[in-house]
Amino acid sequence: MSAVPLAELLDSLNFGGAFIRESENDVSASGLSADMAMAVITMCQELAWDFDLFDSAGTEWGDSILQPDFAPYRLRISKPPSGEDRLVLLTNTGLAEWLKVGHAAINWQVARLTQPIVTMARLLQPWGEPQAYQPSSSIKSPRSLVREYGVERFAPEDIRPWLLREETSVSNGDAAAKVWISVSMGALVNSLADEINPTTQQLKFKGPPKLTITLPIGHDGLADEIGIKYFNDLQRAVRWVFENEREAELRHGLMANDIARSVGGNGDNFHYFLEGISASLDGAKAAYQVSLSELGRDTLKILAELRKAVTEETAKVADATRQLVTSVAGALAISLGLIAARVNAAASNELIVAVMVVVVAYVGVVIYSGYGFIQLQRQLRKDWQPRLYRFLPLSEYESMVSRPVAKAERTFFVVALGGVLGVVVLTLAVVFGRWNAFTNTSNVISLPPHMVCDLENMSDKSSAVGTDVLQLSAPEPTNCEGKE
Repeated sequence: MSAVPLAELLDSLNFGGAFIRESENDVSASGLSADMAMAVITMCQELAWDFDLFDSAGTEWGDSILQPDFAPYRLRISKPPSGEDRLVLLTNTGLAEWLKVGHAAINWQVARLTQPIVTMARLLQPWGEPQAYQPSSSIKSPRSLVREYGVERFAPEDIRPWLLREETSVSNGDAAAKVWISVSMGALVNSLADEINPTTQQLKFKGPPKLTITLPIGHDGLADEIGIKYFNDLQRAVRWVFENEREAELRHGLMANDIARSVGGNGDNFHYFLEGISASLDGAKAAYQVSLSELGRDTLKILAELRKAVTEETAKVADATRQLVTSVAGALAISLGLIAARVNAAASNELIVAVMVVVVAYVGVVIYSGYGFIQLQRQLRKDWQPRLYRFLPLSEYESMVSRPVAKAERTFFVVALGGVLGVVVLTLAVVFGRWNAFTNTSNVISLPPHMVCDLENMSDKSSAVGTDVLQLSAPEPTNCEGKE
């Protein structure tokens, strides 16, 4: 036996005065007469579904004949278990409630639904095996465009569950589809308004002229009264507004202004709004094309300024890199000179260390100055990107700005790292190196006594012409006069 007759019976009881409430796992029906309760129990037994029955005093009843004196009865019906990421609904009453409350499941199975309803965020289908489904990517939230000042928000947080993936793919041929169309209509209209009154729930459009309309609430026959044509027109209008996340704010403003212009002056009748929605969409598209030409010129100007700013910034980073290279090269040359001075003992150690400290401080100041400039530019880009260049997708902004500047910064940091390592190594060599061990402390050469006498005679003869000779010494004192 199908569960559809039971669902139809429960929905009819809801219209007849009973209270039907459906959760994820069970259906609760209260305020039932004895005959109503027996009719529901009979169908549950045919479906082999579990149920619990209670009288007005809260006493649980079994399968015995119900007594009218103990009415009203309350019945809790356990639904068959559902799989993960799936919401199984028996009644249209429960469907209407869950559509308003929302549920994280993307697969909804409705007993009284005879056609699949494929939206951009969820799939509604009849009971049975769930079909494969993949939600569309996220788009801009209407709540970021519609002003509301109350605690309760009427604009939908996500418009995708109310947008059909394919236009004109739903008909109002069954009762469950009509429930979805009625609830969807309210969400779609609320997403187009400039402002929603938190008390009266009236929709306001700035215009000019200003327009205020009242959305029918709780109208069970709204889908039949509206008609599928106007519903499809509204679907096209909302789809056009939100299909491009980057342009949604512009399109929303154009659409709201054209709705006020087209419908304003005809009162606040909701049907005038629906009749003019198609013309409003055409007018908004025309205004959008005009704005694109103006926006195109402004965009080109902004992009040219952005290119100039990026070029100047990379040039400044390159200048800082060249200045760093010059300072590091000078520091290395001075360090080598100080090492040579220590080898030849030409200057005191204190003076050499003092000069090296000045050199290291100079290189450090140059590196710190360049690093501070880079950090300042990074912060400026972070602060101004969402204000001036938010029309650019993040990937394009990174390609046009972030990556070229990052390459210039990377060169600076590589040069700075190499310079720091080189200066540190030479500083350690100058300050802590043992260069005095290589210094010659004596030019005296020891020779045998007879060679000393011969060389001294040669020295006397060459002194007349200013010839320099080495200082000589012998191991023992030598008397060269006795050897002549």
